[in-house]
Amino acid sequence: MDRSEIIDFSALEKELQAAVEADEKYQRENDAKFRAIHQKVATYEEFRDIVLASHLKPLDKRDKAEAPRKQPWNSVAAACKEKTGPTPEMEQVLLSDFQPRTASEFMRDWRRFGGSPLEKYGLLLRLGGDFLQGLFSAEVGFGLLGEFLVLLSQCLQPGDEVAVTGLLEGLSKTGRFGLNVSLLSQAEQEACKSLFRRLWDRVGGPCPPNQTPSVNSEDQNQPSCLSEASETQQCEAEASGRLKYLMEKFGITYQAPEDKEDIFTSRACPAFLVFDSVAYPADMTVELPCHCKPEEALSVVWYYQKYLGMQDTRLLTDFAGTAIVDSSKIGRDSDLRGRFSIRLFSLIVFRVQEDDSGHYICGTASGEFFYGYDVDVQVVRQVLFSWNLVQRNETQASEAEGSPNKPFQVFASHWPWSMCDRCDVRGEQTRVGLCYVMSEYLQVRYLRKSSNVTSCGSSAVPLSFGLANSGYGAELVVRDCHTPCPPKRATVSPEKKALLDFLGYDDPKSPGLPVYYHNHPVDSDLVLSCPGMKPQHVVAWDKGSTPLYRSQFIEGLNQSSRLFIDVGHHLHIRPVRLEDKGTYVCWIEGKKAAEIKLGVYSRLGRTRRISDPESLLALKAILVVYTFLTAVFLLIISLRFMWNVSKERRASC
Repeated sequence: MDRSEIIDFSALEKELQAAVEADEKYQRENDAKFRAIHQKVATYEEFRDIVLASHLKPLDKRDKAEAPRKQPWNSVAAACKEKTGPTPEMEQVLLSDFQPRTASEFMRDWRRFGGSPLEKYGLLLRLGGDFLQGLFSAEVGFGLLGEFLVLLSQCLQPGDEVAVTGLLEGLSKTGRFGLNVSLLSQAEQEACKSLFRRLWDRVGGPCPPNQTPSVNSEDQNQPSCLSEASETQQCEAEASGRLKYLMEKFGITYQAPEDKEDIFTSRACPAFLVFDSVAYPADMTVELPCHCKPEEALSVVWYYQKYLGMQDTRLLTDFAGTAIVDSSKIGRDSDLRGRFSIRLFSLIVFRVQEDDSGHYICGTASGEFFYGYDVDVQVVRQVLFSWNLVQRNETQASEAEGSPNKPFQVFASHWPWSMCDRCDVRGEQTRVGLCYVMSEYLQVRYLRKSSNVTSCGSSAVPLSFGLANSGYGAELVVRDCHTPCPPKRATVSPEKKALLDFLGYDDPKSPGLPVYYHNHPVDSDLVLSCPGMKPQHVVAWDKGSTPLYRSQFIEGLNQSSRLFIDVGHHLHIRPVRLEDKGTYVCWIEGKKAAEIKLGVYSRLGRTRRISDPESLLALKAILVVYTFLTAVFLLIISLRFMWNVSKERRASC
């Protein structure tokens, strides 16, 4: 007989006993909750303690010291000691089998999992923040949030900072997160503070691989002396910005550890205000830290000047942290005062534009100045492909040879290549090159890692060089690529898949993407944005199954083309025609993100303008009729007045 057909009555008895104990525990804790509500406890901690201690029993009056107990005081602990082996409810769940699909399944498997804290810590990192965000979309219940924070604080390992930050970010996006944070116990809050303190201490490490901007190595005749300070600062700014955002979400305020000096007061402010020169491409989110301030300054404000000495100075303040900015709803056309936020004394500007270039000064509302930046925001003015990149390099080389005595030299410093924007088909990679100038005549008030190199739009460049309005700016380089798509994990259970197959929803052509519908009138302009797209993402577009490559549809490449893609990854159709209707698919970071069903309809009539001949004729007709009616009205009034006058004269005679 097969062993699988043998009934294990011992296991059935243990399983039944465990089910009975679980039911008794539920009833006991439910009664304790009602009892706590009737007692009108003051805090949640008291309510929680009453529920957790519901299994405790009062001592009997016959129980005396050093005498045998008549009944166990803690029945749960006594029952655990009497058990010789684990029950089925406490069976250990292997890491490979831990695949919960709902919050209740996660709670069940998490309680059954009998691994060490380090194994649970590794399990959380393996699941990731995105998975937990989708799993706990309603809320992180069962007191798991505090348990996660304690576990992460105890088991944080060097090198796991990025994964732990992503995990915390995913948890912060779950439902009722603010309520769950407010219900954390004192010990869990201390563990949360300790976790963020350890993460903050490691923020200033080196940039991750393939994320540090590098100087273009294709042009051997260009200098490779770009300052590394702004590169490292940008990587640290991105990491510290995410961490500061999470600290605000978890209700943690920065406080320097007792054994360490406060990083905001450890640096002495310069006696003479100088400026750090930094450069960024347009549409990025940048952070400008206030590296020094007096210890008594509890808050800072930022000042903005386009050029030094101008009377037009803007005050950027968040009113002591009371101003809230939703970065997801910020457009490039909004004013600077609506695109900034101050977090831990640092100024964060969302989607910087070329007009945001200038001087930013950290200070107080009373007029004290601590630290300054000279920000150069560059827009992409040239798009280079493999067929015109060589020609550009030859032109620059000939210009350099033709003017050997020129007091400056302009070159481009490129960032690393982005990831391929498509998978399993031919895609494209892009990288941004910022414009820099090398000269021995730069102004010394602007700080740089290399004394003779700064960005082209920096105020350190003398006006006599003529770079201010010469058209210098960033450039975008595009090349072809081909990468395979990652293997897809099964997102539905076999039972659900069988049900979908039975109902006829097993079309292999359907990518399972979110679908958006948009109807647009003909002969009008349209701009499509990929849902979920951010400025730092690499985005690609397809019309149906036809890829729309930048090498064919980039803005400015073909002036007669109605369809083009701008440097911000938006798809433009100018104007829309009936043949433009169809399905448009957008890719984000090499994965299909959404489908946009575009419908085009013809208007029954067209909007009239004042300048149209028909409109002018109608206005003239209305004016003539109005003049005629006015004349008739005045004539009637005059005749009536004359009749009354003549009538009065006759009466007097």
